[in-house]
Amino acid sequence: MAERPRTALARAYALLADLVAGPLDEGLLERAGKSPLLGEALGEAPCLDELAADHHRAFGWCAFPHQGVYLDPDGWADGTSAQELRTLYVGMGYEVRSDLPADHLSALLGGLSWALLHDHAEEEARLLDEHLLRWLPLFCSAVQRVRLAFPAALASQLEDLALHHRELMDSRESSSHFAFPPAESILDDEDTSLAEIAAFLLSPPRSGVFFSREDILGVVRSVGCFAGFGDRQTMLLNGLRTAVQHERLPELTVALGAVHSDWEERLNRRVLGGLPMELARPWLSRSQHARAVLQVLGAAGRSFSNSVASTSSPSIQAIETPS
Repeated sequence: MAERPRTALARAYALLADLVAGPLDEGLLERAGKSPLLGEALGEAPCLDELAADHHRAFGWCAFPHQGVYLDPDGWADGTSAQELRTLYVGMGYEVRSDLPADHLSALLGGLSWALLHDHAEEEARLLDEHLLRWLPLFCSAVQRVRLAFPAALASQLEDLALHHRELMDSRESSSHFAFPPAESILDDEDTSLAEIAAFLLSPPRSGVFFSREDILGVVRSVGCFAGFGDRQTMLLNGLRTAVQHERLPELTVALGAVHSDWEERLNRRVLGGLPMELARPWLSRSQHARAVLQVLGAAGRSFSNSVASTSSPSIQAIETPS
């Protein structure tokens, strides 16, 4: 890759890293306004307080900007994959901001900026293919479903930049191998509880999609059920329980499946836009599997009884799976 594009990419990554990490201020917004996409989202007279509130809602409450949330089996920020990132950072002399974990999106974008500026081609390729592009489309899709102008524009800019960077890389610098362990047959066990089903659906490496609290609220309310408040597990479990109690589990599983279908369509469009199929295929396969699980659960859920839903840990034992 020529020197001039590398420098431009590095500056773009640095700006986006600052915008994701926050806090937003007038100087940062002035820099952002030079981008046509971000400038349009900001408008002529952006209100800093409103933008800060939208930023927190998108990146603090809905779509968490941490690699571990999307790739690690336990779903924790600064989890197991963060150690791989720390090793890469140390190897090229990059120091992460002290207030950020190694797997924070801003830290990763800053690492790419550093690699580009200091000619660390191997680390650059690994950060892009083995880390950022494996979960960025999933994260950006969740941000855009929040439907807030500036965070949505920021997510689009992030994806476009990363895919443009990928196109500019020489194929010899790239490594796209990516796979998940075999998919789970979670409904084969009659003792599987609604809590376990919720945990399955909320784990991206297991279900192929990320449901934010905003997603859960919207989906559960769309079928006239109750999600309540709390973490994502609590909200989805509330939704599943009330769906069973009100005999709306089939409708809820259809609504959850629609989020999967939308995500799959979006990911296929990203493949047409330059995302390597090797990076998209594992997510597509996982999401399709989870949709099949939801279809079985919805069909079988017609025989769920209110008494099962009212127990502390209702299971699928009372479901009569259709022949």
